[in-house]
Amino acid sequence: MSLDSFTDTQVAALLMLATGAANADLQATAGEPVVKASIGAPIDIPNVGQGNIPALFIYRLDTAGKEESQYELNAYSTFAIEYWAPLCPADKMIARWPLLRAVWASVAKALQGGMHPSVSSGAYVLEQAGLRAELGPSTTASFRRGASDGGFYPFFSGRMRFYEEIATDVGVTDIEGLDLFLRMHTVTLLPGATATTSAVPTQVITLGGYPASIAMSGDLSGDVVGMSGALEGDAETTSFPES
Repeated sequence: MSLDSFTDTQVAALLMLATGAANADLQATAGEPVVKASIGAPIDIPNVGQGNIPALFIYRLDTAGKEESQYELNAYSTFAIEYWAPLCPADKMIARWPLLRAVWASVAKALQGGMHPSVSSGAYVLEQAGLRAELGPSTTASFRRGASDGGFYPFFSGRMRFYEEIATDVGVTDIEGLDLFLRMHTVTLLPGATATTSAVPTQVITLGGYPASIAMSGDLSGDVVGMSGALEGDAETTSFPES
């Protein structure tokens, strides 16, 4: 065990899907893999090695937590997506430049859709990793060139924002037997519906993914029925019995 023992399963899923999609879509036209190395950290291209280029980089830029409820914590995370093509002389830049757009289009489509038919038998690998792309202006790419001795590196630098599941049932230990008392409200019934004065039997809901008994008391009078209460988290109610 060491400081290097950790893994980022979301980055690994993004790299697997993006690399597999780009090579499946473009290798036949290119005559060789369009991605040779998949790298999950911001490493300067001179340190990658010519034998590992073209290279695809995907790594985290920022994460903003979002507490959906007392029992669920998620986040919006932005990932950098960089692609570096092999070094080429200036007189080949015109021919090499369209490669960038082709790779970006393939990668962006796969990551936004969360799957590619040629990767993991078409499974939704990003969903399995707890990621869902946020479509819109957060998905961008800039196409550039990096100067070096002997020529230029065509590359693009993009970013994409994802909704990321971090944890569920945060702080929930045991709510078995929880009783919530709900107050009845008056609402308008549809034409022809009737209501009588009676006690309301115990209902069952799910709270934060757990079943919980709900003991409701009081009379139903007039036009019925609604209910309210201090429910935290997601709750789904059963339907009221017909009176």
